[in-house]
Amino acid sequence: MLDHQSRYQKALQIQREISETLNKSTDLYDILQQTLERLLDLMELKTGWIFLIKDTTSYELVAYQQLPPALDDNREELMHCYEGCTDCSCLQLYWAGKMKQAVNQMQCARLEAAVELAMGETWGLSHHASIPLTIRGKKIGLLNLASPGRRRFEDDELVLLETVAYQIGLAVERVRLHEQPEVLLIERERNRLARDLHDSVNQKLFALSLTSQGLQTMVTENEETIREAIQDLQHLSQEALTDMRSLIWQMRPVDLDQGLTHSLAEYAQKIGVDLSIHAPKELSLNRCYEEALLRIGQEALNNIRKHSGTSKASILLQEDRHQLTMRIIDKGSGGVLETDQSLGITSMKERVKELQGSLHINSEAGKGTTVTVRVPLHEKGR
Repeated sequence: MLDHQSRYQKALQIQREISETLNKSTDLYDILQQTLERLLDLMELKTGWIFLIKDTTSYELVAYQQLPPALDDNREELMHCYEGCTDCSCLQLYWAGKMKQAVNQMQCARLEAAVELAMGETWGLSHHASIPLTIRGKKIGLLNLASPGRRRFEDDELVLLETVAYQIGLAVERVRLHEQPEVLLIERERNRLARDLHDSVNQKLFALSLTSQGLQTMVTENEETIREAIQDLQHLSQEALTDMRSLIWQMRPVDLDQGLTHSLAEYAQKIGVDLSIHAPKELSLNRCYEEALLRIGQEALNNIRKHSGTSKASILLQEDRHQLTMRIIDKGSGGVLETDQSLGITSMKERVKELQGSLHINSEAGKGTTVTVRVPLHEKGR
């Protein structure tokens, strides 16, 4: 056993080395991974992982070290949010505001699930210490540490871990502040490009459309071939004009102040789709989910306008305790879809994957198309 002076000196050494590690990079994932590895080494522990809060209730696994095979081999299922998952006790306490300081003994629901489902070796781990990451009282994440045969941390160790957690919190804030100018620059560039497209390409397409209309009135009845070519030109220019307006609209910053359904209805009106929406009066979704679902809905509405042969569509939103379902339905020609490799379908799939959800497209000739999106909610999406 170390005496009091030796323990004090070791604590100072750990804080100094963690501080040095946290200042080695401006890449958030890199510094958190390096810091976690160094902390485990200095405290002679084996396993650890860090969650960062993405918004009010959703989280991301940003760093991990020496997870037991049961967790590592099933990381996507056990260490991320997924449909049917009940978030573990540490996160429930954290979100409820009941974890103000380091918690010594926390029985891990993820490890329990791994044992119950025989998902692999857990190295006998069943408990971990949980240390909240905060900045001036604001929740930003959670640090979990464990070691085989270790079920309890000494009080001075917990105090040290709280100090380290505070250092990590400051580093996260520093990196995020460093990133803000870049984010603002990208946003300004998007707005500038949207303005330029509107002021140049959009106006030229509009002029082309008017020119083709004028030419059509000048063609005699005996010049049917020319008339058909001009009609094709007018049709293509109108389509290009609508596509350009849609692109400009999507490049603008997302405004969800009036809710998801209002934004979907507004977008449908902009691109000329007659949309009816059936949804609960209030959807308890956080900003991250609302923005992703809006972008998915926009892409589905674009496909309806381009491919369905109808200008009418409906969106059905259903929410229960565990998941939200969004269906985008048209009664158009059906059977005509963009390929799975197309940008539109790929974009929808990527956004759904980020929410750990599922996407299904059913399109039958003569019966229309239904796009069904299901995303898990539990606590993180609310």
